[in-house]
Amino acid sequence: MKTIAQICIVMVLCAQAAVAQTATNKATIRDLYENILNHRQLALADSIVAADYTNQQGLKGVQAFKQNLAGLLAAFPDGKWKVTAIIAEGNTVIVKQQMNGTHTGKFQQIQPTNQAVVVDGIAIYTFRDGRIIHSEVLTDRLGFMQQLGVIDRDLSAAIDKVNKGHEQGQ
Repeated sequence: MKTIAQICIVMVLCAQAAVAQTATNKATIRDLYENILNHRQLALADSIVAADYTNQQGLKGVQAFKQNLAGLLAAFPDGKWKVTAIIAEGNTVIVKQQMNGTHTGKFQQIQPTNQAVVVDGIAIYTFRDGRIIHSEVLTDRLGFMQQLGVIDRDLSAAIDKVNKGHEQGQ
């Protein structure tokens, strides 16, 4: 009977440790959005991103993490992020986010448009030993490009072009 009680105690302690780590991971992500993104404290990434971090494009290391953010912040210097939901399970934290900003710097291959954007997205962060080892951000790219004026908001011309191509056997 004593052994069963000991096993139960160990299981409870392990469960409590897992809950505590999940809460810590969520707090780390809140810190990422508030301090690193909204207050532009990129140096703080050194304390929350693992040296072997990899992003969805396969870029590696803390510098890759910071370079992606620096490019985004340069293109949208007034950008502000809002976490609208956060869910954590084990070593994974999922965030529903919204970014508001004005495109005043070059973003990827797009010259500044001076357009204000509101972009919703989902970010998935994977942790190991309290640090981010992987991230993947999925956003409404079509809506984003339409807000920038890169893609027409009225897609009927593009649809007509595709339909005409099918009619002609292309």
